[in-house]
Amino acid sequence: MLLSNNQIKKYTALKNKKYREKYGLFIIERYKMLEEALKSDYEIEAIITTVSALVKYKDLPNRFVFETSETILSKISSMKTAPDILAILKKKDSKNIISSDDSILLIDDIQNPGNLGTIIRTAHWFGIQHIICSKNSVDVYNEKVLQASMGAFFKIKVSYQDLEQLIPNLQKNGRRILGAFLEGESIYTYKFDKKDVFVLGNEGKGISLEISKLIDKKITIPTPLQKNKTESLNIAISGAVVCAERARQLFS
Repeated sequence: MLLSNNQIKKYTALKNKKYREKYGLFIIERYKMLEEALKSDYEIEAIITTVSALVKYKDLPNRFVFETSETILSKISSMKTAPDILAILKKKDSKNIISSDDSILLIDDIQNPGNLGTIIRTAHWFGIQHIICSKNSVDVYNEKVLQASMGAFFKIKVSYQDLEQLIPNLQKNGRRILGAFLEGESIYTYKFDKKDVFVLGNEGKGISLEISKLIDKKITIPTPLQKNKTESLNIAISGAVVCAERARQLFS
């Protein structure tokens, strides 16, 4: 099948969050991401590729495949050099449900899409099942988030909620809320529990004052540099270190 002009206009607009929300759709790029999507429970609206590229991709579900030119593919793509295949997927609305046994990571106002994508990839690797972002955080369907997640997006729940309302409810259900701060107990002496919920803050400001007041325990990643240490670690690196130590204690 060939893409219509209306489809081209609609799919090109998906680079903007406003239109992702309007149409309930988002773009994924490269075959690796499509492979993960096909194994997931996300619904596919369209797979877009060129005639020449179809030779490589023989096992695609034909009912979703649309052919177009490299020029149009580049127009729809968000990448500087467009891949030879991308897909349009339908967003899901069921990710806000929190299971009692979910391992949870909270993110307070993250703004950099690459950081969020890296956190998603890292969190999945270390066994986190649900990432819950504050409502002002960067959109998980942003193309840079998806690219940085390297397919882990399809294997982990990511939702957006009001953390000030959510945290007291988690605490009522026996969850201890941990916060990443420059000062606090070392993650290497703290004894992690499976029900602990860890909070990562904004790239520049850290955890907001409102959320800080709700934290049960401040923990920190120690450094031997002390006086000469930099202001803070990158949020994605901080998340990786904490997730790794948690996994070491609980699963090794």
